[in-house]
Amino acid sequence: MIPFEDALETVLAHSLPVAEERVELLAALGRVLTESVHTDVPMPPFTRSAVDGFALPGEGNEFALTGEITASPGTPPDLIPGHAAPIMTGAQLPSGSDRIVMLEHTDTRAGVLYVGRDVSPGENICYRGEEMEAGTEVLQSGSVLSPSALGVAAMAGRTGLRVASKPKCVLLTSGSEVVEPDLVPGPGQIRNANGVLGLSALAAAGFNEAETGHCQDSPSAIRAAADTALSRADILLMAGGVSLGTHDFVPRVLADMGFRFLFHEVAQKPGKPLCFAVRDGKVFFGLPGNPVSVLVTIEEYVIPFLRKSSGFSSCRKKRLQGRLAHDLRKKPGRTGFFRGNALESGGMFTLSVPDTHGSGDLVSAAGTNCLVMLPAASPGAARGDTVQFSYLCGFGGEAVWS
Repeated sequence: MIPFEDALETVLAHSLPVAEERVELLAALGRVLTESVHTDVPMPPFTRSAVDGFALPGEGNEFALTGEITASPGTPPDLIPGHAAPIMTGAQLPSGSDRIVMLEHTDTRAGVLYVGRDVSPGENICYRGEEMEAGTEVLQSGSVLSPSALGVAAMAGRTGLRVASKPKCVLLTSGSEVVEPDLVPGPGQIRNANGVLGLSALAAAGFNEAETGHCQDSPSAIRAAADTALSRADILLMAGGVSLGTHDFVPRVLADMGFRFLFHEVAQKPGKPLCFAVRDGKVFFGLPGNPVSVLVTIEEYVIPFLRKSSGFSSCRKKRLQGRLAHDLRKKPGRTGFFRGNALESGGMFTLSVPDTHGSGDLVSAAGTNCLVMLPAASPGAARGDTVQFSYLCGFGGEAVWS
């Protein structure tokens, strides 16, 4: 068996080359930018009012009122000396004005504005280009595109952006005993949870283009399904059939297809029967069949691999520190992953873990938000001990990664 840390390093070392594509702005959310974006106009593009108030032509405390200036297209009329113009936030400053007084410092009577305080030149004015001049870089290549970043791109006149492509991924579940969720299981049958679970975990991490399918436990069925999946995807995940049972045909079928296996088992629990193989730009992850093991291995290996292959600079799970709310026990020898709940209070995390930890017990994982990790040599930890944990994808956004 390979240690967890070595297995993860091996996976990341074989990430796919990052490709690029141009997409529309709304399709770029959460993607990695592969170009620099510069504004084509100064920001703000014209001198404007920062407040609702009155545009003034200079010093003074009493002015005749003229027409209101609104935030609308066109150039407002010049301001006549001795006159003040009501002006809205964001409206273009009229020529002849050099300051703006806020509404709360004024009084109007019979068409006359009375200013109740001194107003300095430039007060409450946003000048053209004071935020940035035309040609200024507003988004750097390599940044992750947030809603605010896409808004900046739109302000810079862009309708599309060059971003890192996401590699295509297919998840195949296997097992002759497996039936789809809409069927009532017969004797010896179970419903297929791994397909929905796996695709949902990938989607929670931003990889919602993955596909899923199912195949029976026979070499010919596995070969046919794998060939079809690899004809339209770069990454093949198979859940189940990768252990050492007499009907675990997946590793030998993939080896016959030319895949070179880099490891077959990992010293961790759950998720020991995990294998990883490569072939001419294609990648194979053989995942365990138990649902919690599927969740753990996708979280700890597949999604980091996908992030690195998609241009993200942060692709390892961030390990945070928290205090256990109760004892945890494990046998030394394998890295332990326990699904749990992290609750933050006053900058400290408290970690609670469900009583059951079986690799097939998905119900206990349904209400959790993190994975508590104990080192391979650890025999466990006591209540109050500080241990490492990482958030599951879907909790914490980019803060999950380091």
